Amino acid sequence: MQAYVPVADHVRAAASWDDRVMPDPLLIAVPVLIVAALVVWVYVDASSRAGTPRQVVARIGTFSIETPLQWLVLCVVLMIGFLPLYLVARRECG
Repeated sequence: MQAYVPVADHVRAAASWDDRVMPDPLLIAVPVLIVAALVVWVYVDASSRAGTPRQVVARIGTFSIETPLQWLVLCVVLMIGFLPLYLVARRECG
């Protein structure tokens, strides 16, 4: 037999699924817009350099990132890793 433990009304109310706190839409929208703007910038910059001596290329072993579309897709999928890689490769390409 389990002992009954009284729970204060404020604790019960805070734990209620219906009273969950939704995040402010700006907390979601601002980071998404920043990431979108950075991805567009990477694509436009890589496109303007494609086919020139300043083309942005990164090679990791046998893996090569050369086209603007590759940079776009990789930055969308994994912004935290490929945006810094793009910036380093861009600096090295002039």
